[in-house]
Amino acid sequence: KPGDVSLLLMRLAEDRTVDAVVGGNFFCADIMARRSVQATLDKPGATYLLVALCFGAGPVAHGGEVRGVAPFKVRLFSSRPLAVRPVESDHQARLAAVAVAGVHNACLSLTPAPGRRFRRQIRHIGPDVTLFQITGEGAVLLLVTNE
Repeated sequence: KPGDVSLLLMRLAEDRTVDAVVGGNFFCADIMARRSVQATLDKPGATYLLVALCFGAGPVAHGGEVRGVAPFKVRLFSSRPLAVRPVESDHQARLAAVAVAGVHNACLSLTPAPGRRFRRQIRHIGPDVTLFQITGEGAVLLLVTNE
């Protein structure tokens, strides 16, 4: 089973914090394994981080194996050569923190694009409290900000 896997592509600043979310979307398990994101990597030499996130049930292996061997593949297509290095957040706590910051950034900055269903609704529910409802490809995230 493919599971609930969302993909976000982030450009990192020199200090390895999130500079911008340049692509991605929030997907649900009902959207089967054919998920794709498109982005233009417009800063030569920059470092980008492709984050695969599970907000619900993640991919499930056939024999009930642990998460590290669950069936998950990422295929990259590029018009120019890319250098790619896989990293697991279980072994890189700093990258996990960057990924969380990227999710918040994506909720506030991602926009609809051709082939990407994405919608953001903003509701002021109090004098200093704002609710952001983010709807991706079958997934809805709620982000509450305290101003």
